[in-house]
Amino acid sequence: MPRVMIVEDQELILENVAQLLRLSGLDVVEALDGSIAYELLCQFRDDPTQRPKLIISDLMMPIMDGFELLSLVRSDPVYEQVPFVLLTARSDVSDLKKALTLGASEYLIKPFEVEELMAVVTDQLSGTADRGKGNLGGLIAPVSDFELE
Repeated sequence: MPRVMIVEDQELILENVAQLLRLSGLDVVEALDGSIAYELLCQFRDDPTQRPKLIISDLMMPIMDGFELLSLVRSDPVYEQVPFVLLTARSDVSDLKKALTLGASEYLIKPFEVEELMAVVTDQLSGTADRGKGNLGGLIAPVSDFELE
C-alpha cells in the first residue's frame, strides 16, 4: 500500500484528509508543519519502504512553509522525483508560478472537492499525471502556459 505524507498545520484538515486517504487504502504519515515533515523524510531516507510515494502539503504554515519544504524535497536526490501537491487557500497567480517553478506537481485551491483531491492522488500515484502541471481551481495548465520570470 503506497505511503502518502500529509503536511498541514490545521489539525481538522489534516485529520480529514488523512482519514479519507486511509479509507482509500493508503498508508498515511502526518506532519503539522514543513519542519516536522522534513525531519520525517530524513528519518525515512535510509529505508525505501518508509518513504512516501506522494507528498501533499499546505502552503501557509508556521516554522517552514510549503514552498520551503518543496525546495528541500526537490534538492534532495532521494526525494526529488516524488510527486508534490500543494494545497492552499491562496489563488494568486504569482503563488502558482512560484510553485510550478519550484517543481510542484499540482496546486489545489482550498476548499477543494473530495473527488478532485482523490483524482489528483490517483493520478500522481499511478504516474499518469505530468509533473510540472498545476491545478488551479480545476484548471490544469502546463507550466509553459505561464510566463515564468
